[in-house]
Amino acid sequence: MSVPLPVTTVTTAYITNALFRLITLPVPCVRPDYSDPNPPHSTPKDSTLTLCFTRRSAMFDGNNEITPYLQSRFYRAPEVILGLKYSFPLDMWSLGCCLFELYCGQMAFPGKSNNDMLRLFIETKGPLPRKLLRKAAFKELHYDDDGLFSQAVCDPVTKTEIRRTIRDSKPLRDIHQRVNQRARRDTNLTNEEKKMTTGLGDLLDKIFTFDPEKRITPSNALLHPFCQ
Repeated sequence: MSVPLPVTTVTTAYITNALFRLITLPVPCVRPDYSDPNPPHSTPKDSTLTLCFTRRSAMFDGNNEITPYLQSRFYRAPEVILGLKYSFPLDMWSLGCCLFELYCGQMAFPGKSNNDMLRLFIETKGPLPRKLLRKAAFKELHYDDDGLFSQAVCDPVTKTEIRRTIRDSKPLRDIHQRVNQRARRDTNLTNEEKKMTTGLGDLLDKIFTFDPEKRITPSNALLHPFCQ
């Protein structure tokens, strides 16, 4: 189930501000398990937004263990799946997944495995940068020796896993188009709100940047027109 665009806008601003504050703590924290099963809670009575971050789901920023299973899978950032060093940008990726789900009413990347998640990333944003793949600890799980994505599929006859090399990795599921599809179903949108859906698509596109160093930061996201 989706929520109205104004609610998505307010939620975006509140959570982005919370992530910004986590970064600026005396001992910065990463919130690697922020996903829609633990959504922000709002009360209809006073429209107050309450964020619940538990100690179990937070960790100090630094040289944390490289593991492909950090974060809930549907909200897992590409740097985690590939086995790269991770930090605050993974929280922005998870936030983008939640915002898409809030407004569109469906998961942005409903992959059945890490390999399937990468397939969906590629279908949305195109091939991952070679620079990231060269540093990836788990590259061999998802790419062949030529650096081509190797999709894991189940053989319908033998029921065993086989690999299918994806040579043409052009985007097929542009994030702007997916947001606009949801907006076209909402016949009550004003002209101003229609412009806001374009802003949401642009913000999500900046959030879903493969390179964590180039991904939009919480401070810059707060300055984005969609959060104003």
